Amino acid sequence: MTSTRRIATLVLLAAVSFPAAAEDPARVVIGAGVTGFARHNEQVTETTEFVDVEYRGSTDLWRGVKPLAGVGMTTRSLAYARAG
Repeated sequence: MTSTRRIATLVLLAAVSFPAAAEDPARVVIGAGVTGFARHNEQVTETTEFVDVEYRGSTDLWRGVKPLAGVGMTTRSLAYARAG
């Protein structure tokens, strides 16, 4: 095995052994945006604004999987919720 391969293998093992995501604290993420402002076809006729709030937990449920829950709303009276 060449020295370049050995170094690459060690770097890969270190990256897998110490995932940076494990140190992430719990947080709330707020987002907003707009869609439909570029009228690229006849079906897009209105501009729609949206807001989104998401909670990203810090508890490791299983092999790096962490809880997530969020809700969003648009100005067209649409709402959605998600969890994972």
